[in-house]
Amino acid sequence: MSNSRIAVLGAMPSELRPLTKPLSLRKAQLGAIEVRTGHLGSNEIVALKTGIGPDQARRSTEQLMAGGPFDHVVMIGIAGGIMPTQEIGDIVVAERVIDGRTNTSYTPAPLPGLVQQGALHTADYLILDPEMVDAMRADGVVALDMETAAVAEVCDAAGTPWSSIRSISDRSADKLVDDNLLDLTNDDGTPNMGAAVKRMVRHPGDIAKFTQLARDANVATKAAAETFLRAYR
Repeated sequence: MSNSRIAVLGAMPSELRPLTKPLSLRKAQLGAIEVRTGHLGSNEIVALKTGIGPDQARRSTEQLMAGGPFDHVVMIGIAGGIMPTQEIGDIVVAERVIDGRTNTSYTPAPLPGLVQQGALHTADYLILDPEMVDAMRADGVVALDMETAAVAEVCDAAGTPWSSIRSISDRSADKLVDDNLLDLTNDDGTPNMGAAVKRMVRHPGDIAKFTQLARDANVATKAAAETFLRAYR
């Protein structure tokens, strides 16, 4: 994949931040959207923050495609783990991505040196129901996210190969994630500090939980970014 133009997408700024120094990313304008550009070897890299959720991801990816063409699009970042043996920071390179809203399956392109295994399920809400998780696990799902299927849909329509590199940042068995977690994050992926402060004032016992989630997310974002870098070196 040398001399290629590669787009790397992350829902939140934190998911792209580990790439800033290795790729010497700099702000740039690509049509209507702000991106970061740099190089990895002989490859041109265009990094884009999509925002959280499938609707944001679809819109951002459509805007990205308008500034194409791209040889490859890679979605990176965190995912929720549902397998009992998964550890924080484990890498998921899915062989199948399922859109939870339409039940459509998408097939990622392979990445150099990485083994594709299991399915990634994309939803527009946090899936916490144990029975639903059990059913997904029985269907071969190993991790959950909120963007990849939307990116896949747009890339397939544009005829652009795409892949996904996700890293486990939380596990359903740990019960650290609750229904209100997304309220603490803005749609663009930045922290909603006002909401977070209010939550911790009302529920001071959550401070330890949020600290652990932040620590684990940091491990996962670094692992996903490092895996992307290794794939293209």
